[in-house]
Amino acid sequence: MSYELTRYKLIRNALCALLFALCTLLALYPLSLRFMSGIRQLAGDNYARDGYYGIAVERLKSAAACQSSDYEIKKTLGEIYYDQGVLKNTAEEAFSLTLRSRESYAAAGGLNPLDAEAAYGAARAEYRLERLYAYMHPAGDKSPYNALPWFKKAVRLRPNSVTFRYAMARYLHFHDSEDLLTVLRDLARIYPQSYYNLKKEKFWSPAVREEVKKGLEQAIEQGSSLRDAHKAMSALFAEEERWPEAVSQYSLAIGYRTFENTAADLIHLGRLNLKAGDIEAAETGFITGLDKSTARETDLARIYSYYKSEERLADFPAIYDQVRSRSMTTGRMDITFAQALIDKQEYEQARDILMQVNKGEGNAEACYWLARIAEKQKDWDSMELSIQKATVLAPRNSSYHLVFSNVLRRLKKLERAEKEATLALEYEARPSPWTFNHRASIRMALKDYEGAAGDWRAAISLKPDHAPFYAQAARAYAELAYWPIAVEYYKKAIDLDPANEGYKKQYEELSNY
Repeated sequence: MSYELTRYKLIRNALCALLFALCTLLALYPLSLRFMSGIRQLAGDNYARDGYYGIAVERLKSAAACQSSDYEIKKTLGEIYYDQGVLKNTAEEAFSLTLRSRESYAAAGGLNPLDAEAAYGAARAEYRLERLYAYMHPAGDKSPYNALPWFKKAVRLRPNSVTFRYAMARYLHFHDSEDLLTVLRDLARIYPQSYYNLKKEKFWSPAVREEVKKGLEQAIEQGSSLRDAHKAMSALFAEEERWPEAVSQYSLAIGYRTFENTAADLIHLGRLNLKAGDIEAAETGFITGLDKSTARETDLARIYSYYKSEERLADFPAIYDQVRSRSMTTGRMDITFAQALIDKQEYEQARDILMQVNKGEGNAEACYWLARIAEKQKDWDSMELSIQKATVLAPRNSSYHLVFSNVLRRLKKLERAEKEATLALEYEARPSPWTFNHRASIRMALKDYEGAAGDWRAAISLKPDHAPFYAQAARAYAELAYWPIAVEYYKKAIDLDPANEGYKKQYEELSNY
């Protein structure tokens, strides 16, 4: 009896253990599938990132076999198929892959109808199918593809998405749809900063500008992004050259979240007031901006450029006087003021300021502007001394060497002029055809025809559409008695400038040799 009872217990325990193991396996199986799917999906993502799309697709398909309800896998497949289609050279291959992309995104949307990215992905793919179909069927067959419902679904699921609305706007422009204006008005309302990109689009027009303005007005009425909305409205009025309105809107903009105001904001308000003709308000904006600035030298130079562009240089000294009274000036700022005086032809006062800056160890830029004053007064000896000192103080400044070379050539100091031209070329950040042309002319005067020809060849390589370079090279080759080469270069000059009688005459004369 005892033996039978023991046997029964053993069998019962074994069955319980087996049942427990089966239950455990059944419980863990879905988890194991999810784990395997995750591993394969991660591998697919990595392969796609590295550009191995074929392997990535296989891994993701394998992952989908383990988790058929995982919409994220379908979306990833849609993205990979789309990218593959973009890379294909033939329309047929691109079409096939883009179709798979649309189907994958649509499947993802079916698994999760609330996924906005799946709808947007399907919209992008469908839009591309439309364009590919039109390319492959130029006879004008009606396309069976229509991305608009997908775009509308994406926007409905994520109404504040700037990306989705922007893409839909471009789609509507492609189809010349009247709905474009509504979409752009809503885009400006949701994201006022979009104005700055929209005005660069091909579809920008007076009608679009009015709709964007309405969208900005709605944003302001709703109290949405007020600082950005007023700034965009100001920029829009500035585009229309309605300066008082631009000033008003910008003043309102920087009245919100004033802790965000930077020197650039205040200086921009000064510029708008300058445009509007309110000089006193402009001065206030500029001085307040300079007070706040951490780059006063650069900002003062920018303010100077505003006065210059508005032809109001007579009003700029008032700014400088206030800056100086606040002990905010530096040598560089003094030079900026001297530039303004030079523009006003007040050379003596400008020279006094530059001489003061140039005291002590000297200032290369001050020397440069002293040279420019001497040039305007045709005082070539003073110009030579000033620009020579500039090159000593800033030996790697290409512009200084070029100016020095020019004055030396004027003074017939050709060997030194050539040396300075060579230094200008050596220190140029990017080779300039005009500097090569300058040195070539000096070498011609020195009768270094081989060197001159080489410089003009270099100039031609940098600006091959400039006829005079070919003609000058032809002159150099003619001096070397390389008649066939000279004729060839004159022929190229004539091709670029067929109305030039001088080129034709030289070409005909040399053709006889």
